[in-house]
Amino acid sequence: IQQDEEKSLVQILGRWGSSIRNETLSLVILVDSLPLTFWSLLQESLNRVGFRRYELTYRFVPLPSDTRISKPLVLQGVWDSSNRSYDDILQERARNDWGNKRVVYLPSLKELLNVELNKEPAVLLLNFLPSDELLHSDVELKGSTYEEELYRLFSKISDSAKSLFERWSGQAERFSVYVITDHGASSI
Repeated sequence: IQQDEEKSLVQILGRWGSSIRNETLSLVILVDSLPLTFWSLLQESLNRVGFRRYELTYRFVPLPSDTRISKPLVLQGVWDSSNRSYDDILQERARNDWGNKRVVYLPSLKELLNVELNKEPAVLLLNFLPSDELLHSDVELKGSTYEEELYRLFSKISDSAKSLFERWSGQAERFSVYVITDHGASSI
C-alpha cells in the first residue's frame, strides 16, 4: 500500500510532481497532525479568501503514525529513515522531482509572510505546527472549542496564503496551494 502512489501519503508529493514542475509558485502547507474531522474548517477558511479546492484525496499514513516518522517520509517520498534536516530533504526532492526549483522551507507563518519572492520558480513549504499543539491542549479552560480555535489558526494560514498570492507578480493559474497532513487523519 505504501508504495502505491494512489493510496500512500508518502507518495503524495511525488503524485503532484508534474503539477509542481509546471507551476511558477507552489505553496505546500503541511498541517501537522490534522484529524479528518477538521479538514472542512481549513477548506472553509481557504474558500473565504478566494481559494477553491481542485482535488481531495484520502491516503494511508505510514505506521507508526507519529510526526517523527511520518513527516520526513512524506517530504522525502521514499522509505528512508536517515536523520536529515527538512531543508536537505526538500533540496533532494527539488532535484529529483521538481525540476530543480528553488525550495524554501518555512517553519512558521511569520516566515511565510516575510519570504522574498522573485521571478524564479519556487516551491515554498510551510511546516505548520500550531494545530498539533492546539489539539494537545485543553481549550475548554479558555472557554473555547477546538473548532473555534482551529478556525482561528486556519484563518491565519489562509490570510497568509492570500497575502503571498497578492505579493506575487506571476500569472494566477501558475500559482497553487497544496495542503497535506503528516498524520492525525488516520484510523487504525
